[in-house]
Amino acid sequence: MARFFGTDPPADQFPIFYQRVSEQIEKVWTRCLELGNDVVLDLNFWPRRDRDYARASFLAVGGSTRLYRLACPEDEAWRRVETRNANLDGTSLLIVRHTFEMLKSRFEPLGEDEERIDLDWR
Repeated sequence: MARFFGTDPPADQFPIFYQRVSEQIEKVWTRCLELGNDVVLDLNFWPRRDRDYARASFLAVGGSTRLYRLACPEDEAWRRVETRNANLDGTSLLIVRHTFEMLKSRFEPLGEDEERIDLDWR
């Protein structure tokens, strides 16, 4: 995202930019699966519908899935964002506190039926 649209793209354009980048990423990872390669997606998958879509897409091309849930306390997550913000190198997006809070509110916790491997941040 940052390489195409900068580290702080306009909020009103962000959904369009996000969709464009997501479509390009999907073309690559689905092709990699079709060729028999392993694929690791680090895309957050905050809403359940995104996780369900990715699982269905993997299965449709003969892949299997493994979901990891990384538990990280909020203060540690914000500290990591601040560190990344202080060292933007053109590959990461600037995330201000307001955006962090807004994005955090969009996360849908994993359902009991979502098989996963839980990891602790420590």
